[in-house]
Amino acid sequence: MNFLHELTELFIAATTRATDRKREKLKNPFVGDKVARIALIGDNSIEYVNALLDIWNDGDCAVLIDWRIPFQTAYEMMIEANVSKCYIERRFFSKINTNDYPQLQFEVYDNNTATAEELPTNIYEKYRENYSRNEAVIIYSSGTTGKSKGVILSHYAINTNADAIIEYMKLGCNDCIYMVKTISHLSSITGELLTALKSRIRIIIGSVVVPPRTILSNVQKFRVTDICINPTILRFIVGECKKRV
Repeated sequence: MNFLHELTELFIAATTRATDRKREKLKNPFVGDKVARIALIGDNSIEYVNALLDIWNDGDCAVLIDWRIPFQTAYEMMIEANVSKCYIERRFFSKINTNDYPQLQFEVYDNNTATAEELPTNIYEKYRENYSRNEAVIIYSSGTTGKSKGVILSHYAINTNADAIIEYMKLGCNDCIYMVKTISHLSSITGELLTALKSRIRIIIGSVVVPPRTILSNVQKFRVTDICINPTILRFIVGECKKRV
């Protein structure tokens, strides 16, 4: 009887702990204990991609935050996501007082990428395919209809998405993608970066804040075949094309 009583007590305790974890998860969906969550803040660059792959190869989850968001807002997003460390581009790091953010460990990196550069071979070699169900990224909504909301995506989700895009686009060795949107957007991660890394095709990385004439010049310079843009950017590029006619 004593053994049965102890077993029952253990079962109740385990069930209570599981229920508490579920309740905490409902209150804060970003609470997790499987992987570390590492924030990444910076403009598009080869160094940004390198940092992202470092996070993934270490088995951690990348919390991608648009560098154009005010840092105080970004900080609140990081605290909500239970971030322990933040990779940040030096020019953005220089504008903040780290004493105001004692909960974060900062890893500062330099952006040495020019207006646009082709992703080098060593970055392709660094990429490792991963179809696990572990957290891969937390992507934030634009916040146009309220507070930005984070969405957790697994390696399986982003990689199978990229596989479907590769199958649909039928990319070949002569293709070249030019990324003009920030990497912190889901479409950029799956439809461009992962698509290029998995297909071993060329991809051009550069700052997202460039005039349409620079985008067109880079298209010609790098012999770009594929470019993913939103209607606003398309309108600007069409306007620049009309000027050249």
